[in-house]
Amino acid sequence: MTNNLDKLKLKLEHKFKAVFGIPKNQIAFPFFVAIHDYIDFIEKDEYLRGLIYGLGVFKSCSPKNLLIQRGRAIDDMNNVFRGRKMPNILISFFNLYAVYLGIKDLDRTPTKTDTHENRLKIVKQLENVRDGIRFANKGYLWTHRSKYYGWVRIVYNELLSLIEVDRQAQKIKGIREAKKAEKIKEFKQPEIIGKPAEIKATPGTNLAIKYDYDLANKLAWFKFNGKEMEFKGKRSIVFHFFYMLSKINNNEYQTYHDFNEYLKANDLNIKIDSISFRQSIDNINKRVKDEIKDLKSLIKLKDKNNPKEVNRYQWKMEI
Repeated sequence: MTNNLDKLKLKLEHKFKAVFGIPKNQIAFPFFVAIHDYIDFIEKDEYLRGLIYGLGVFKSCSPKNLLIQRGRAIDDMNNVFRGRKMPNILISFFNLYAVYLGIKDLDRTPTKTDTHENRLKIVKQLENVRDGIRFANKGYLWTHRSKYYGWVRIVYNELLSLIEVDRQAQKIKGIREAKKAEKIKEFKQPEIIGKPAEIKATPGTNLAIKYDYDLANKLAWFKFNGKEMEFKGKRSIVFHFFYMLSKINNNEYQTYHDFNEYLKANDLNIKIDSISFRQSIDNINKRVKDEIKDLKSLIKLKDKNNPKEVNRYQWKMEI
């Protein structure tokens, strides 16, 4: 699976670089085509599509639904997103999906009888850009063309983060399954294995929760029932590590060794020992309890039978 993910990341990087290979002062129709190809690659890949649409915010606010079924205008929806302080990943993918949809529509020549008016406006804007009509109204897409670089980067970084979280989850799962198989072989006694994991709602599916992050600057923002907290430095990465595991329904307990593997996989030049890991988690839980009040904790310590055993933790929201 690792080799397949590496190949997938290289292909995604190729599409990403195709957009950034066009300088801002040379933006023209090929720029929007490159954005279309970037989203088209994500849409056609079942794994990447699952990662994006698996995010909680997309279950309540799908770009596809807003643009195709409901025919919402791009500028109006961006105003709504800003007013509601929606996550950057939703805003970014929505705007990129609008370009993707517009380029697809150019090839099929849509009409008023089969397409919403606002969707036809996107097509017209792209036609004007393509045909180089200098004084025509090129609309929202052209006016905000430089913003698309940032939106492409946000989606790219989110996918890389989700891929690495999933990779680590699969690696840990493989190690544990190997150990379990070895135990069965050693003791030669029947044991039920491979029981399907219980499907549980992730924090992203709860509309009372909003989350955003900036790993480059080591910042994370968590909002619950209107109360927001900001985490900085190592604690922001610890928080992000557990939160992202919860989003892919990984309920396995994690140690500081697992966390350091995650740091290494994401090229983060940081290392953390067991004491710092525990202190970061204790601080996160204390701040959550003191500042949000509606929550008792977010990261749970596994009960230990052996006091010398390494501490193990999992994301578990206690109200």
